[in-house]
Amino acid sequence: MKKILFIIGFILVLAACSGSPGVKEPTREAVVQQQPPAPAAVEMSDEPTSAPAGDSTSGLPADLETYYKTMVFIEGTAQLMTKFDLASLSKDSTGMLALIAIPGIMADRVIATEDTPLPAGFESAWSKALEARDGILKAYEALLTTWLEEDFITQLGVSETLASQALAETEVVLAAAGASGDSIALAKRAALTEMGEAYQAYASMILVGKSQSEEDPE
Repeated sequence: MKKILFIIGFILVLAACSGSPGVKEPTREAVVQQQPPAPAAVEMSDEPTSAPAGDSTSGLPADLETYYKTMVFIEGTAQLMTKFDLASLSKDSTGMLALIAIPGIMADRVIATEDTPLPAGFESAWSKALEARDGILKAYEALLTTWLEEDFITQLGVSETLASQALAETEVVLAAAGASGDSIALAKRAALTEMGEAYQAYASMILVGKSQSEEDPE
C-alpha cells in the first residue's frame, strides 16, 4: 500500500513541477549548439487543436502533441523507476507488481503513438526517445536477472538523459516553428497527468486484487 501511494505521490510531484518554464533551459541550449533544428519542416496551426474529451488543449497540432507527450511519458517513467526501493521489493509483492507493470505501460504508450505518422522535424528527437525506451526495458530485464541496483540505476540515468535530450530538441523545434511556451508547458502538464492516471489506474487494480486475496485466501 505504501509503495503504491509513493508512486502516485511522486507522479503528482512531477506534474506540479512541470509548469516551470526554466527547468529545461540549460539542456535546450546545449542541444541548440550541438544540433540546430530545422523549424521550417514543422507547420504550426493558427488555431488551437481539439483534444479528446478530458484532455488539456495545448494549442499544438495533434500529431506534434502526441509525440511530445509520449517523450514526456518516457522521461517520467525513467525518473519514476529510480525511486523504487529495490531492497524492500522482495518483501513487498505490491511494489514488485508495480515495478513489473510500469515498463509495459510505457511501451504500450509508444506503440499507440506510432499509429500517428511521425511529424517532419521530429526524427532525431524520436530516435533518442526510442533509445531511451529501449534502455528502460533493458534495465528492467537486467534487474530481473542480476538484481544489481547500481547497474539498474545507471542504465535508467542514461535513459533519462536521452529522453531529456529528446524533449529539449523537440521543444526547440516547436518554439522555432511558432509554438508558445505556454502551449508547450500545457502539453507537458497534460502528459504527466496522463502518466499519473495510467499508473494510478494500475495501482488501484493491484490494491483491489490484494484486498480480495486477503479477504478470500482460498
